[in-house]
Amino acid sequence: MASASSILKQIRGASADAIDFCFPPTCRVCDARAQRWPLCEDCHTAMLELERGDYCTLCALPVAERGAPCPYCLGEGLFPFDRVLRLANYQEPIKPLVVAMKFHHAWPIGEFFAGRLFAQQAIRDLLSTADLIVPVPLHPRRQVARGYNQAEVIARRLGKFGRVPVRQVAARLADTHAQSLTQSKSLRIENLRHAFGLLYPKQVAGRNVILLDDVRTTAATLQSLGRCIRSGKPARLSAIVVATADPRHSNFEEI
Repeated sequence: MASASSILKQIRGASADAIDFCFPPTCRVCDARAQRWPLCEDCHTAMLELERGDYCTLCALPVAERGAPCPYCLGEGLFPFDRVLRLANYQEPIKPLVVAMKFHHAWPIGEFFAGRLFAQQAIRDLLSTADLIVPVPLHPRRQVARGYNQAEVIARRLGKFGRVPVRQVAARLADTHAQSLTQSKSLRIENLRHAFGLLYPKQVAGRNVILLDDVRTTAATLQSLGRCIRSGKPARLSAIVVATADPRHSNFEEI
C-alpha cells in the first residue's frame, strides 16, 4: 500500500501537469511554448550559441577568438581582480531575461542563470578554489522595493552547486542613482565612488573571494565593490557576471 507521502507527491505531480496543460509556460523572450523554461527550444539553442562566444578572462569583454589579445584591457585585466568570468554577451536571448529578472519580479530566472553559469568549466574551476562568494549588495530601500537582490539569488544557487558559502560582507552605504539612468562611464564611476562599505573584514582576510553581479557594463559597480573588499586583504579576488555589455554596441540606459 502506498504511503501518504507518496500519494501526496503523485497528487502534486498530477496537479502540476494539469496546470501546465491548461496554462503552458511561455518563453520569456519570444512567447512561444517554453519547453526549457524560461526559454523555448529555439531561444535555448540561441543561448547555447551565445555562451560559446570567446572573451578575455581578465576583464570579461569579448575577443575575436580564444587566446586573442584583448583590445579593451590590453592584457592588464580589470583592477582589482585576478579574473573576471562571464556567461555571455548582453544580447538576446540573455538581455530580456535579465530585464525580466531585475524589473519584472521574475527572480527564478536568477536560479536559471546560476545553472547556466555552473555549466561552464572555467566557472566550476574557479569555484573549486573559492572560499567565499559575495553578491553585489543593493541598498536596503531598493531591495525592499524590488523584493529581492537578483545578484544574491544567483549567488546562493551557484554557491549551492559549487559548495561555496555566500556571505554579504559589504553594504551599500548610499542609495545611488540607478546605473541604468546614468549614461556615461565617468558618471557611473562617480556615482559609485563611495557606495560600499566593508562590514566584516575578517571574513575576507586571507581568503579566495568571488564577487558576483548580473551585468558588467562599464565595470564601475564591480570595481567600487572590489576596492572595498580589497581593503580586507583577501588572498585573491575574482568576479563572475552573467553578462557583459559590449561597449561598441550596448545602450547602457537599458541595463
